[in-house]
Formats: sequence, C-alpha cells, structure tokens
Amino acid sequence: MKTPIIKFKDENEAKKYLKEWQTRLFLNDWVIKISLVDDIDGEVECAGKVDYRREYLTAQIRILKTINSDAICKHSHEHILVHELLHLIILQTNNYETIETLYWNENQHQTMEKIARSLIMTKYNLDFEWFKK
Repeated sequence: MKTPIIKFKDENEAKKYLKEWQTRLFLNDWVIKISLVDDIDGEVECAGKVDYRREYLTAQIRILKTINSDAICKHSHEHILVHELLHLIILQTNNYETIETLYWNENQHQTMEKIARSLIMTKYNLDFEWFKK
C-alpha cells in the first residue's frame, strides 16, 4: 500500500510533489518555490511555513528537513506541503491582511488541517488511524 511521502529525499522530490499538489488544488497560476530547511524563524512548533505576495501570486514554502518524532500525530512532508498550499487558497478567498492573521486564526487553521488530512487520506486511500501513532 502506498503512503504519503514521510520525508522528501531532496528539494527535487519536494518540487515534484509541489507541482502535483499545485495542479490538484488549482494553484497553477501561482509561482511557488519550495525549500527544505533546518530552522523556520526559530519557531519550535513550526514544521512548515508559507510566505507570499498575493498581488504577484508568488510564494515561498519552507518545510523543516526533520520530522518531529515527538508529535502527537504522525506527520509527513507531503502532508505539511498540502497544509501550506491550503493557506494560499484561504488567502485568496478571504481578505487577510497578513499571513500571521491567518496562522493565528485557530478555527481556520484547524479547518485547513482537517482538509489537508482528508486530501492525503483520499489520495492514498487511508483512514484517520494512519495519523495516529
């Protein structure tokens, strides 16, 4: 059984999945760069982050190279990528002044996480148990 990509082996693999998910999520009009990083602005709880310029439809997604093995739920690089792309969809449909406003809107963030998990579950025919450790 195929499962989500737990850890991208390199940025070329990350770019491949970025292209796939951009198409799946109708984000082909965006120019998006992805990078695997050791640190995201010193934030301890952050596994991925997207910075964007809405007026230019450009974005930079950063994903931590290492997966937090202490997390309550199982995560994967592919899941994190989908979650970060969902931020762009929500940004397009709502007038958030900054991405920080969206990141700190707990209800929106929980909704995006549910949608990201649902998309991963659908692609790989998984049930929610896959996310539980």
